Amino acid sequence: VLLKMHSVGICGSDVHYWMNGRIGHFVLKQPMVLGHEASGRVVKVGSAVTHLK
Repeated sequence: VLLKMHSVGICGSDVHYWMNGRIGHFVLKQPMVLGHEASGRVVKVGSAVTHLK
């Protein structure tokens, strides 16, 4: 599935990574794109995809 991204949000974890470079034992390795809460539009699907259009 190919998505055309519309927007991506950041959450508290992303802000913590940005401010402190880590959360617990997970140390941020650069480069890392923050933001994982996304919305977009399906623009293309493969032949095996039957539930999205």
